[in-house]
Amino acid sequence: MQTLPLKWKKYLMMAEYNLTTIENLEKQIFRFSIDKIADFYYALKKEIIHYEKYLYKNLFVVKLVKNDAYFMLPNIRVHNLNEFNDLSNKLTNNYLSLFDEIWFCKTLIDDSVFSVAGRFCVYETNRYSAQLVEQLWNRSPRLIEIMSNKSDFAYVRAERIEWGRRYKILEIHPSDEINDEKIKTQFYYSMLELERNREKIELFILHLRSFGLEIISIEYKIINGFISFIDWDTNNDSLVLR
Repeated sequence: MQTLPLKWKKYLMMAEYNLTTIENLEKQIFRFSIDKIADFYYALKKEIIHYEKYLYKNLFVVKLVKNDAYFMLPNIRVHNLNEFNDLSNKLTNNYLSLFDEIWFCKTLIDDSVFSVAGRFCVYETNRYSAQLVEQLWNRSPRLIEIMSNKSDFAYVRAERIEWGRRYKILEIHPSDEINDEKIKTQFYYSMLELERNREKIELFILHLRSFGLEIISIEYKIINGFISFIDWDTNNDSLVLR
């Protein structure tokens, strides 16, 4: 793996600004060169079997990576061994040959555990710099992109003008397990966790804004009170990465 994929460089940039560490990245994301597909299958199956011994539900996300690509990377969600066994039908040799690496990571999605994921977005308007947050429960933050009234997971969207202000909730979508009030309570708790990391987030955003970027978002997860930052995006990542 001599050539670092641009996507991995994005993650390393978060480590430079103390939003994560290289050690955490290497623990959370399992990377394999595409010619090590057998090693990938072995490692993923081992992880699924290990966590199926426990009662908690986990989601494994498989990501297909090109060295020169940093967004819209194909991914496949795997919940259990049955879905794992179907992977080889999707990952044909011809398809795999289009990519340089294959990764997987894990997230806890059990309803009995406090597990949320979201996007913290900062953008400029004509009058002020706004902060918009979208958060969902027990799901991958990528599902924010396909959120609809028919979605089966809890979701909230809220906005504020600046740090320290209370968020105004713009939209709430309850689920069978989580009602409106529980969403509000847990959302404001989650925002306290973001606020505790304000200094690191502001320094990172300041760095990205030095490239003239107007829209910046940071993805996060909070599981049982522990927050982790997992990705970032802007209106033009290439200005930062190339």
